[in-house]
Amino acid sequence: MALGLQQILIVNITNKPFERKVSVLPSKFKVTINKTWCKGCGLCVAVCPKNVLELDENIKSDPLRPEDCIGCRQCENICPDLAITVGEGDPE
Repeated sequence: MALGLQQILIVNITNKPFERKVSVLPSKFKVTINKTWCKGCGLCVAVCPKNVLELDENIKSDPLRPEDCIGCRQCENICPDLAITVGEGDPE
């Protein structure tokens, strides 16, 4: 098997075989709403491409379908009250 020039140089410089590292995104994301800060403006509901968020009976944002979150953070970025955080969830 022939090695490419970059692979040969890496092997020669490090004396180790070429390794390719790939970062893996989490398979799930966690959407957290600070209900005290949320004023129920609905901007987050409007921008979510996966319809993860809805307003609850108290007119506060609520992640009703968190399993559908793709981690785009549009809700987090548009929230004028900084009531939303999107973070890494637990991968299955």
